[in-house]
Amino acid sequence: MILRVDDRYVHGQVIAGWVRPLGIRHLILVSDEIAADEWARNTYALAVPDNIKFSVATLDDLLTKVEAKSDKTMIVVGSIREALALIEKGLPVKEVDLGCLGYDDGKCEVCSYIYLSDEEIRYARAIDNRGVKVLARALPNCPITDVMKALKAGKH
Repeated sequence: MILRVDDRYVHGQVIAGWVRPLGIRHLILVSDEIAADEWARNTYALAVPDNIKFSVATLDDLLTKVEAKSDKTMIVVGSIREALALIEKGLPVKEVDLGCLGYDDGKCEVCSYIYLSDEEIRYARAIDNRGVKVLARALPNCPITDVMKALKAGKH
């Protein structure tokens, strides 16, 4: 099971670069806002090939949609805060993969596509303190950035 944080949610890189090469069979977008918006749910579903099961879940109902032992499931959330919430609810993952978390004023650069606010850094540390690795990688075959090491090296 893969837990990925990407502020763009489901898009071409997720489908072409993650879902297809890894043989993902179930892609779950977790967002309370998107789950409540039929138009948004339908729009994201358009990006997913027909042979991939696609679900949209709220933070509270995700665990009812996940098969605990499935290594062919990918869960995508839009923020580190949501990833932490899922881990606190008992989602059994060993690592969190950060995808694109874009630049904004007041955020520090972890790598070329990951920018974190002080609050997001606290969430990342809370995840790390639970024994879950926080990693950044654009694609499965790309170099991995250990986010906690990068934050320490940058004195954040």
